Amino acid sequence: VPAALWIAWQHRHARGRAFVESLAYTWLVFFMFAPGVCPQYLIWFAPFILILSPGFYTAVTIASSVFLFAFYNITSGGLPWKVALAMDDSQQHWTAWSLLPWLVILAGSTALLATTRGRKFDLRLLKLLRAENV
Repeated sequence: VPAALWIAWQHRHARGRAFVESLAYTWLVFFMFAPGVCPQYLIWFAPFILILSPGFYTAVTIASSVFLFAFYNITSGGLPWKVALAMDDSQQHWTAWSLLPWLVILAGSTALLATTRGRKFDLRLLKLLRAENV
């Protein structure tokens, strides 16, 4: 939540593409620090990542596709897929596959951070918070 608020403060005057990019950054923070994974969550941030970086989107899509294939193949007992139950004894086998999209998200976020590092960040919010605490 603090990271999302900080991103919102940094991009409070954003319009158009910059606004969509701020949403993408917020989703990236959410996915980097989320304690678990649900397969359906992987689609939520896709349009924002596509606008932010098409190459990053491609990498996340490939990693997510591999994970989803493994997830549904394991939870349904193999092809053909009829019913997939994620909360049975097979859970321990698919969770390792969830690391693949997470690692791609971490690597892509690190690369994006490196490209945006030169931007000047507005730290007036921190100055206001310090003034209130005095």
